[in-house]
Amino acid sequence: MRSLEIGTPMTVHDQYDYIFVRDESDIERYYSRLSEGGIIAGHGYTKYFGDDITRVEKNWLHVKPAKGKLLFTPIILTLNRTKEAVAEMDKWGIDYELFGGIGHKAGHIGCGKSYVSMFYKYAGRDLLVFEDDVKFIRNPFTFSLNGLPDDWDVVYLGANLKDYCIFVNDKFCRVTNAWTTHAILWNKNMTERVRKEYDPEKGVPIDEWLRRQKANLYITKPFYATQREGYSAIEKMNVSYPMLFQTQNRLV
Repeated sequence: MRSLEIGTPMTVHDQYDYIFVRDESDIERYYSRLSEGGIIAGHGYTKYFGDDITRVEKNWLHVKPAKGKLLFTPIILTLNRTKEAVAEMDKWGIDYELFGGIGHKAGHIGCGKSYVSMFYKYAGRDLLVFEDDVKFIRNPFTFSLNGLPDDWDVVYLGANLKDYCIFVNDKFCRVTNAWTTHAILWNKNMTERVRKEYDPEKGVPIDEWLRRQKANLYITKPFYATQREGYSAIEKMNVSYPMLFQTQNRLV
């Protein structure tokens, strides 16, 4: 990786994949030298990129948009944050399909019903599904199935890891215990299983149902996506997800 930390001796490159700046003036000076899909970060807070940053403890990071094509046209599950989801896709030039979620007084039940309905509509297809609060923390066009075991049922592109994962290779780990469904590639066999076996009315959130299954669950290493701060239809309140991003230290 071509990296640059302002103020420390580094190898000089025309372009960098990662830049850590000291202040706002460094952003103006070095952003043009950040490669597409590269990460620029700094301490504290910046207004330079508006809300297009991700908070990581006492630091911020921004991923520079790139051009490319995803392996799958994502289905965006939307409820109350369609505008943000569309902006995130448009920022990268990603083609997508919107799927309107089902509202419910119990948000997790509505979420579960939404997935069941979606999997009926797109039956027989492997599906890349993003929820409407998805936010990329890595160039999504570098996502590949190279190295993914053939027995996969689900591939998380980020998750709230509750335990350490099992090493597979330098691109994927096997999940043992995780929550969140904001960015998942679903195998068509697993979407069929959801349709047949998952009943949202029983009150188990779909991420918890998935966690309990005897299934081949994998996750990208490192994460590709986190969840954007804001109003959660499930929690019925404004939320932030710093721990979700930080749990990728459990990939090994």
